[in-house]
Amino acid sequence: MESESITKKINIQNRDNGRKFLKYFEQITKNPIEESNKVLFKILDDNKDTEYGKKYNFADIHSIEDYQSMVPVITYDDIADDIERMKLGEKNILTSYNFNHMNRTSGTTGEPKLIPLTDEQTEVFMKYESQYMQGILDKYLDPSWVEGKFFSLVEGKHITLDSGITVGAASSIIADTLKGDLEPYSSLFKALYTSPAEAMVPGPDIDTKYIHLRFAIAERNIVGISASLYSLIVVFMTYLYNNYEVLINDIEKGTIDSSIILPDDVRESLLKKIEPMPERAKELREIFKNGPDIPFMPLIWPKLQYVVGIGTGDLSSYDNILKEQFHGGKIHSIYMGIQSSEGLWSVSRGIDDVNSILVPDSSFMEFLDLDYGDDFSKCVTIDKLEVGKVYQLVVTSFVGLYRYRLSDSVKVTGFYNDTPTVEFMYRVNNTINMAAEKTTEIMFQRAVEKTLDELDLSLKDYEVFADFSAVPGQYVVMIETDDEKRFSISREELSKVFLEKLCNVNPEFRYRYEIDYLQAPDVYFEKPGAQMLFKDKMDALGRGGAQFKPVHIIRTSEQEEFFLNLREF
Repeated sequence: MESESITKKINIQNRDNGRKFLKYFEQITKNPIEESNKVLFKILDDNKDTEYGKKYNFADIHSIEDYQSMVPVITYDDIADDIERMKLGEKNILTSYNFNHMNRTSGTTGEPKLIPLTDEQTEVFMKYESQYMQGILDKYLDPSWVEGKFFSLVEGKHITLDSGITVGAASSIIADTLKGDLEPYSSLFKALYTSPAEAMVPGPDIDTKYIHLRFAIAERNIVGISASLYSLIVVFMTYLYNNYEVLINDIEKGTIDSSIILPDDVRESLLKKIEPMPERAKELREIFKNGPDIPFMPLIWPKLQYVVGIGTGDLSSYDNILKEQFHGGKIHSIYMGIQSSEGLWSVSRGIDDVNSILVPDSSFMEFLDLDYGDDFSKCVTIDKLEVGKVYQLVVTSFVGLYRYRLSDSVKVTGFYNDTPTVEFMYRVNNTINMAAEKTTEIMFQRAVEKTLDELDLSLKDYEVFADFSAVPGQYVVMIETDDEKRFSISREELSKVFLEKLCNVNPEFRYRYEIDYLQAPDVYFEKPGAQMLFKDKMDALGRGGAQFKPVHIIRTSEQEEFFLNLREF
């Protein structure tokens, strides 16, 4: 078919570009400190006449030592007023680089932040999210991947300020491209991706899960599924699990079921893009004839080779769900490296590898050994990292951030050429720390996993709430599992096992519990689907979409009320 040949032609071109880029990446990873220094001094030179550059005398900085002694380590609060001025259209404050959009972070660890998306930073994202990724696909996958299309869960929307600057998730810019605002790119994306504009740039009261999946399962020749986070892929596969009959009926008849909530104009627009597909419906019914309790992804998409997104650290449980429940370990995992609205710091090392490679030319990175606490005079550069140690990231990037303290921490696992490989560990400030015991999110996750392993239950998700009203303080933990065996386990037994596991993963917690600085955690099972229900609520409030991140540490009264009301005991 003509559309298939266009798709293959574009994929082959992208593959060839990816091959060339991998050769470039091979070279820069052989001398990472040289590449990092180039980035630093380019940024300093380009921005020496900004307000920030003049304040800290960028023009007089001639070495890394100068930079570290003359420019302070900062957090977002230190530049929040500057960002507000930039949002109103003022120029040359933090950066001289052009920008027309500000990324709004998802606010996992606090209030959402605004980060300028400069042209230079866009180029970094495009190089590594597109060209590098195409090279990885070519290097590790079966060559037939060039013949298929992709199922992308990217979606987003933004607002336009009086200054003309748009504000929203980074994905909203990509979504605008995909929906057709920017020719000729829109034609290219339509040849590669399954989802229509109505799913990628959704208006109010639109069930985007239905729309994405309605078009995705109609397409047999999907080779890859991409999302910002593995948790989002699980949300969509769970929706398919629960609604496959409606979706198949609509594919057969070329309809949209009346139960699907859509504005009339959107429904009408979608109906013009679909037609009856009785043969595909027959094929799908055969797959689900014994129900959805099978790893159905490879059956629906027999050419599917990989899923890509962030699936390490606290999202590793979603990777396990995908493997165990939805694709049976038959599909490769490509774990995106460490990146955020502030920049891109590492890229995937390959297929089914949780390690990622630091990117020397994406930014200037410094690293603080966590053993040094907040003593940033101990920061080291990329050439001084030691295998086995855990570091907090401090970055200088193309978005107007200088020695900016990220909450991400990484463990150095080895080297690719002379460039360190790392594994994401946890967000440094994602702790509750009720009694100075420094219990991190990853510690809670490990305690939950070990608890369910001992009780022979499958894990779906969990949340932790710090009850500071209790004396002494007490953690309240909600664990989501759909295993029927949970009903035979008392809350007392569940809490006892969890206490043992948490004490094992965090000896500091054990000590403070034993001296009565903390109570034993109060642990509950919660109703299955809690995280998905919370996402639906956020979608209804206009705060969901592709930015959805599972809530593991409850920090707001809204989250507290929602999840505590879903306890089963």
